[in-house]
Amino acid sequence: MAALPGAAAPRLLLIPSKAAEAPGPAAARHLSVVLPAGADAGLPGMEATQPARKRQRLTHLSPEEKALRRKLKNRVAAQSARDRKKARMTELEQQVVELEEENQKLLRENQLLRERTCNLARENQELRCRLGLDALKTEEE
Repeated sequence: MAALPGAAAPRLLLIPSKAAEAPGPAAARHLSVVLPAGADAGLPGMEATQPARKRQRLTHLSPEEKALRRKLKNRVAAQSARDRKKARMTELEQQVVELEEENQKLLRENQLLRERTCNLARENQELRCRLGLDALKTEEE
């Protein structure tokens, strides 16, 4: 059977049968299914590169073990959340310090600029007065 160029080849899937789970020489039995070319294109979860990973079932654990496992996972998650919160608080505290320093710097700069504006306005007024007086003196002459 010749394959067409660009057509996908049929895929062979090996599915373990229930007998494969039992120990013994029959453990190597598999149920084989041949999928026609392109049949997996419409199936969700079937990736060309890797099969989808399934979560491990916890059916073999007793209810006490499941509860303990859940408690431990919750404890780890809670500690992780506390660590993230502490890191965020440290970051925010550092940001507060930096912003307060910048605010003080800007307040000093603002005060200096106000003083300079006042001095320039005073100097401007003095120069206008001199010009006004000088203008009067030249008219009298």
